[in-house]
Amino acid sequence: MTRPLTLLALVALVAVACQKPEGKPADGTAEKSATAATAGETAGKAGPANAAGEGVDAAVRVSECPKSLGGTDKVHRVISKDCGVVPVTEDYYVDGGSLTLEAGSSLSFKDGTGLYVGYYESAKLIVQGTAEAPVVLTAAGDKAAGVWRGVSLNEHAARSTIDGLVIEYAGNDESALYVAAADVSVKSSKIRDAKGTGLLIADSGTLAAFTDNELKKLGSKTAIAGPASAVGGLGAGNRFDPEAHILVRGGNLNKSATWLPAGAPLVIGGEVYVDGTEGQAAKLELTAGLELRFGEAGSLVVGYYNQAALAVKGTAEAPVTFTAHEKREAGGWGGVTVHGKGEATIEQAVFEFGGRDEANGVLAVRGGALGLKASTFRSDKAGVSVDEGSRVTAFADNKFAATPVAALLTANHVMALAESNAYDRDSRIKITGAAAIKGKATWQAQGVPIEWAGELYIDGELTLAGGVALLGQPDARLVVGYYDTAALLVKGTAAAPVTIGPADTANNSWIGISLAGKASGSSLENLVLTGASADAAIDVAGGVSATLSAVTCSKCKNAVVGWACGATVTSSQVLAADGTPKVDVRPEGC
Repeated sequence: MTRPLTLLALVALVAVACQKPEGKPADGTAEKSATAATAGETAGKAGPANAAGEGVDAAVRVSECPKSLGGTDKVHRVISKDCGVVPVTEDYYVDGGSLTLEAGSSLSFKDGTGLYVGYYESAKLIVQGTAEAPVVLTAAGDKAAGVWRGVSLNEHAARSTIDGLVIEYAGNDESALYVAAADVSVKSSKIRDAKGTGLLIADSGTLAAFTDNELKKLGSKTAIAGPASAVGGLGAGNRFDPEAHILVRGGNLNKSATWLPAGAPLVIGGEVYVDGTEGQAAKLELTAGLELRFGEAGSLVVGYYNQAALAVKGTAEAPVTFTAHEKREAGGWGGVTVHGKGEATIEQAVFEFGGRDEANGVLAVRGGALGLKASTFRSDKAGVSVDEGSRVTAFADNKFAATPVAALLTANHVMALAESNAYDRDSRIKITGAAAIKGKATWQAQGVPIEWAGELYIDGELTLAGGVALLGQPDARLVVGYYDTAALLVKGTAAAPVTIGPADTANNSWIGISLAGKASGSSLENLVLTGASADAAIDVAGGVSATLSAVTCSKCKNAVVGWACGATVTSSQVLAADGTPKVDVRPEGC
């Protein structure tokens, strides 16, 4: 039994196949003419105009039925149903002409032979089958998968059109239908009983259309393989074997494209870069119901070199799913990255089994822009990470399950988190990067703690809404008004106080709150502090005014509040609890 190919091995095989598909002539020497037309058939009959203009115009039109086909054809040959089953006795090349197969026509291929179009000169394959009278390409001998080589539309077969075609018993370890040409259209056709992949698209190949096709009884679960640039041509209504998929090798998307559900999941086997060109942005739109499965080497990168956008438009009933193909566990694939020249608007998406580690989200924004709504992150090592210099335009109605680190954000991005997000009880939000807040910001309660380390500088106005929970590492401290005029406004309620405590349960401490010399008008109401290690959990510098109401400090090292000469502290219901030694430390010698 043949050992099945891994995804990486298949990607490598496909890459080789795209460079030089088997079955092409070794050089440019013309083969013997296939079923040479008589002088009477060809005299005075010019062929149709060809858009590529590479020798096809000079070809003549031949409509009489051939006895057999093989070698090289340089005419515009038309085969009708009336010709019966035409045998192909050796490799058949169409170069400098065209082959039109009308409804009901049929070719039978001798073992090991194939049809090759447009390898050296411009040529076209035109298939005009119908549901009632398809065109059939089949085996002349044994009806077994792979007995003949299949159809190759090479680089000079641009704009070939296939409608109502059946390809059966064809292919090798690569594919039954190979497309290296641009703008090929395949509709209402069937590829069945193939030895390997049904359709292989080279890096140079693109699809003008691919709709209502059936690829079944294939020798490979990879029904279609091609570069990212070809996926936009895949349309709806296609049918595949159970567990079949479409392999996307990777590559660049320099032009805008829309990816639709094509009937089978897309498996991203390599890096896909969405990048425009100089002066022209590229946009990739992913539509409702699309499923992208990523191999361990697979990723989606937006706006790394040039301006680009990612628009994900799922629905509640049909989300866009980003998942792992092989390793279906947390960390099974890298993720989606939005760089400085990129932006992403994502709605109703599912991200699962991703994130390399707890420091890199499955959705990472590295200098770009992100709008994220109504999306689900589950079984990821980390959900969303946003670097300094990035922009978050929306972050609402998202759900995080079995994802220990839901979000990694800079302090200035926390304000983008709407109150409507939902998390597992064990999830965390972590502040990373430069810990400074400028301007006005309000942090809403998330239902899970926001964790930080080191000194978090507030040089603007930070409001903590009722229910906000902060956890600090042992070196964590809130510093208000150290560089610029600033205020901390804590607006807890009796039912939903603001809480600040230690993140490290082993050390069980953090430093405290410092209202520095440029703090002005800070007000702390319904605040519960735990484990502050400073001599005063709330330290007020000289000349600074602050109001404390319903503030409790439990398990704190010394006092709840302390102030220097010249400070004005107005307090009520300040309580030292659970071993905190005293309520306040007042200045001496003022």
